[in-house]
Amino acid sequence: MRRLTAFLFMAALLVAAPASAQDQAVNVNLGGGYTFALSEVREHLGDGYNINFGLWFNVTPTIAIQVEYSYNAWARSRLTFRRTSCPRARPSRTCSRT
Repeated sequence: MRRLTAFLFMAALLVAAPASAQDQAVNVNLGGGYTFALSEVREHLGDGYNINFGLWFNVTPTIAIQVEYSYNAWARSRLTFRRTSCPRARPSRTCSRT
């Protein structure tokens, strides 16, 4: 697994080096992926996905401003929490001591 990760990292560096010398004024990036949860988190949230969209405005050949929008969602986005007492808090309308 470590060899595969190292190989993918090095391949990304080799591909990104020539791509960084773009002469365009604006670059667009799109992305997305599958989000998987492990262990007990999967039982509560399930799996999810993410979508990314971004723009790079090249100010100079070495400086760019990036604007990005990202959306993440889980299979079960509504969770129910049990109401419990608040430790080390003064009693109030929203929290009662037991």
